Amino acid sequence: MERSEDVRQMLSAVSGLSWRDQRVIRLRYLKGMSLAEVGERINISKERVRQIQNRALVHLREAMEVEA
Repeated sequence: MERSEDVRQMLSAVSGLSWRDQRVIRLRYLKGMSLAEVGERINISKERVRQIQNRALVHLREAMEVEA
């Protein structure tokens, strides 16, 4: 699969997440923020950030497998 197709699939998968899940993923992986930093930014505990991140990653993996 070409890189552009991979990027398209990932963007499509991310757009299927809830707004909060998208925000956590963007802050963690695009901005490089720590769990604690994300938690401070959106006013939740770092443990809750971890839970949201893990759930979002499961959804992204599933979405990418379906589209592959």
